[in-house]
Amino acid sequence: AMREQPPLGHIDGIARQQHGLISRPQLRGLGVSDVVVRRMRRDRLLMVAGHGVYRLAGARSTWEQTVVAACLRSKGCASHATALRVYGIRTSEREAINVTVLRGTRRSGITSRGIKVHETRSFGVNEVVTRNHISVTAPKRTLLDMTDSGIPVGELEVLICEMLQRQLLQAAGLRSYLDAPHRRPGINNLRSAVSTVLDGGALESP
Repeated sequence: AMREQPPLGHIDGIARQQHGLISRPQLRGLGVSDVVVRRMRRDRLLMVAGHGVYRLAGARSTWEQTVVAACLRSKGCASHATALRVYGIRTSEREAINVTVLRGTRRSGITSRGIKVHETRSFGVNEVVTRNHISVTAPKRTLLDMTDSGIPVGELEVLICEMLQRQLLQAAGLRSYLDAPHRRPGINNLRSAVSTVLDGGALESP
């Protein structure tokens, strides 16, 4: 019997959009059987990059790849300090990869080692975006998550300034986002910090 051949072109196409990674469900979606996956691993065409996530041979290991692996494993998106780093904002935290998942999402294979999983009731419209092929919380949602996690007010104001200066956020869009009802503990702190930055002369409101 002829050996089943994996659709390498399709596998490569998906992996190129994910920093060299592909997940087991994605391989299944391409019709790749467990037998073929085992053979590809034995032939070192695929390397394990986490529970149910594989790295294609020849794909360079990078920080971004580690983030995508965490997102694929958790079915979540990069968030908190990890999201800031995705946006090019330096953080003092040399910590775990932060991902946020929908509450009740099955999180098989998630360990505390290297991945910090946050849960959310829901994501609002446009609260998750793709940046550099990484699923990540939008800048406005990232600010709210950082506020909830207890970032000091001074650091929060600096962060708002930096996001506005980098044009990751527009003042009008940020105001309308914060005017909407939110059931989040940090919302009033964030509203206050944004008001200080936009109205208090820390940054001229555009």
